[in-house]
Amino acid sequence: MSEKGKSKPIVIVIILIIVVIACYGLIKLNKDDNNTTDNNINNKAENKTDENEILRNIIDNGENVVAVNASNNEKVADPNQEIDKNEMHKQESNQEKAISIAKEEWGNDSNVEFTFDHIDDKGRYIIFIRDINTTRQIDEYIVDINLGKVVN
Repeated sequence: MSEKGKSKPIVIVIILIIVVIACYGLIKLNKDDNNTTDNNINNKAENKTDENEILRNIIDNGENVVAVNASNNEKVADPNQEIDKNEMHKQESNQEKAISIAKEEWGNDSNVEFTFDHIDDKGRYIIFIRDINTTRQIDEYIVDINLGKVVN
């Protein structure tokens, strides 16, 4: 065999070794990036939980509120604004009333749960009925607590 014929298999083997090493390096690098991304996501979730806990404590204590703009984390102090505990409890009480009315309308069913979603522009409470196992929304009730009934 000629000199060129002997060197072809050696060159191919060297190229294959380089490709295998490069692939291994890329896979390892990608794994490290995924771990870093997971850590960043976990850290952001923990920070958000801490912010929510701080705001809940401020509201529960009836202290002046410092609002946090979630889109850019700017803090906006408003020393004149105070949370009225009675107003907050009234809001929670109205949500509980709306859920209770929705439960009465739906009937006794241990396979569903009722969740408050929002208050519409007419002051009616939107209650979601969800499958307890999958949390999939099954139905939606619009509840007027002043009338004491589901209106949809």
